[in-house]
Amino acid sequence: QVWLMTQTPQTPPVQEVLVDSWPEIRIESLGREDPRLKELALLNADGFRDKRCCLCIGDSQAELECSLRSAAKWVPDAKLEGFGVAMTGDQTVGFAQLGFHDTPGDVMLPVCFRNIPAPDTCHLERIVVSHTMRGKGLGTKLLNWVDEKARQRGCKHVMLEVVSNNPAKKLYEKHGYVSRTGTCQKVYMCPLFFCATSHLYYDEMYKTL
Repeated sequence: QVWLMTQTPQTPPVQEVLVDSWPEIRIESLGREDPRLKELALLNADGFRDKRCCLCIGDSQAELECSLRSAAKWVPDAKLEGFGVAMTGDQTVGFAQLGFHDTPGDVMLPVCFRNIPAPDTCHLERIVVSHTMRGKGLGTKLLNWVDEKARQRGCKHVMLEVVSNNPAKKLYEKHGYVSRTGTCQKVYMCPLFFCATSHLYYDEMYKTL
């Protein structure tokens, strides 16, 4: 599931520089023996620390790294190609993880929580931007990469889930995502979802390509 991007920690103000003006920013697919797995686990732990899928499931940095390292050995090539790692120089600054109808779900979640989308839909399972890069356009760059990958796979839609009160929802709406979670669904979801995750509800959002 995609509980995307945590609150930005308090950091000194920096000059706004959009990543589109940084030619060194690039997005690469994940490899099977990728040396960046530890950095990705650290990024994920930072971005999702208050958005766990379930309070009873451990998701420490070490556990996430172990899950990634194990999955990279057995998932199909399409899953690795759908894992985009944002780099500037040798620094890992973000990633987006995709799922399709013919790939496993989110490999960092237990099997019972994994979602396999319809054949015409790409599932944006996770997207994380380093806190040092937030507000600089990297999220938009990753979302554009997601659209391109989804089109290459013949998908007509992209879906994601975002927890309540997540400021990233505004970015998704700006990028064309629309919520399909109605008020009644949120009301019924609230008690159980809050007990499991400490969030009131989540929005299931779709974008038509």
